[in-house]
Amino acid sequence: MAEPKKKPHPRESDAPAEPSLTSTPLADLLPREQLEQLSTLQLVDLITSKLPPRHASIFDMVYLRERIAAVEEMNDQARAALEKMDAAIEKLRSPAFRVGTFLMPVDEDKAHVCLGGTDYVCRVDPAIPIASLQAGQRVLCNEAFAVVQGLGFDRNGPIVRVDELLSDGRLRIGQEAGVTNFVIQRSALLAKEKMKPGMEVRLDVNQRVALEIIGVGKRVERSLETVSELPWSAIGGQDEAVRAIRDAIELPFL
Repeated sequence: MAEPKKKPHPRESDAPAEPSLTSTPLADLLPREQLEQLSTLQLVDLITSKLPPRHASIFDMVYLRERIAAVEEMNDQARAALEKMDAAIEKLRSPAFRVGTFLMPVDEDKAHVCLGGTDYVCRVDPAIPIASLQAGQRVLCNEAFAVVQGLGFDRNGPIVRVDELLSDGRLRIGQEAGVTNFVIQRSALLAKEKMKPGMEVRLDVNQRVALEIIGVGKRVERSLETVSELPWSAIGGQDEAVRAIRDAIELPFL
């Protein structure tokens, strides 16, 4: 009896070759590097171009292309909304700006600014002509103390009385209860105004510049040339109160 023939084992060389990792379905049209640079819609158009005319799959590819285009448009809108939201969040997280008083220009890109009662020589944003800034005007400074925006003149501030006009146009104020004598400069608003002692002016919050003339203060100063002595016996009534006041004044010296 003849023995059955054994089936030969398949050799490794006879096995079907696996596709190379570097090969692509469209490798016959474009190199892999160029394919990776194409968008999804461009790849769909490239695949459609391989189909013969009036192929049944062309309508399917057109439908697929419309769906992909709609998804990409939605992704673009979502990406734009996220970028807008990120920009808004970044603005909200940025440090607060400081408001100072512009005193005078120092250079083409530097300005003398008073912030919180302290003087600074600040850089000026190149987009802001320094000639457009006026003495006494408020300016906006960033965290680096650079002037980034010019604001208007302040509408609030303390009111003081002018005691003397100096030869260079500056004003000396003070000689009032709780006010120390000091000299201030005029703002651009008062540069050509005729002023005289006794006028009341409004200062900026830093008390460095006179911004507005309020009017002429009506103040009458009275003083006694001679002060007559008043004995304790001339004070009538309130004997106990007089005795307590007298003891409080005289006893420490006994």
